[in-house]
Amino acid sequence: TLPRFLGFEDEAFFAKTLQELLLPDSVAKTLEELREQVDSEDISCFLPLCRQDGSVFYAWLRARSTVGEDGVRNLFGVLIEADMLHARFSELESSLEMSREQLRKTEHMVNSLQIRAEMDALTGLLNPSTTRQLAETYLAQTDKHCAMLIIDVDNFKRINDRFGHMVGDTVMACAGQTIKKLFRSNDIVGRIGGDEFLVLMKDVTERSIVDLRCSQIVASFVRMKCDQLDGESVSCSVGAALSSVCGKKYDALFACADKAMYISKNQGGNRFTVNPEK
Repeated sequence: TLPRFLGFEDEAFFAKTLQELLLPDSVAKTLEELREQVDSEDISCFLPLCRQDGSVFYAWLRARSTVGEDGVRNLFGVLIEADMLHARFSELESSLEMSREQLRKTEHMVNSLQIRAEMDALTGLLNPSTTRQLAETYLAQTDKHCAMLIIDVDNFKRINDRFGHMVGDTVMACAGQTIKKLFRSNDIVGRIGGDEFLVLMKDVTERSIVDLRCSQIVASFVRMKCDQLDGESVSCSVGAALSSVCGKKYDALFACADKAMYISKNQGGNRFTVNPEK
């Protein structure tokens, strides 16, 4: 009765392979499911079949496979009409996809909230607590040397007093992006105070690399443009400490870099100091 139900004459139906009877888009998936079960005592598979008129007939196959004397594997089973079952499957698949999409949106929202919680809203850099946490974790988990830089904007109070805090915020945002552009994506770059920034340069052993980066920071600040400053330039004081000299404990490295920064500031700013004597 199956040939007639599908709209085929017996001779035409039995001349077709299962692959020819399957819905074209489902051939690869269906045959793969059957191959995975070929040695099983109980084969179970959902089959989307094509009637001769092009309409679809959904069936549930329950079968066993045997190997004949000629070595050919034969499949013996029954087909159960599964239109209602397919409708339920489609409903479940649709519900599952909706759940997956909702999960993707939730994950995106959680990730966005986490990023926002770690960032300084004004500069887009890491906030103080995240900066310290990441730096401490790196220092504790690696044997590689690094360098810590502390950058302080010179005379920032004067900028705020003369131009106002909105202009001061603009200067801070520009300063943050200026600093960020000079470092690798895996370096730790954060704002740790009103006008102070901290950078942990990972895997650095050469003093010359630190000197170069510090000089680039100082030069970049002088070139930094802010229309609201009426042509007044901005400068910074930079202090740097190498872990190979000052140790790999966060507090000790920070104290060394902070001391270097104050040496630069006390000498008039717009300069850098590396590895101050203890």
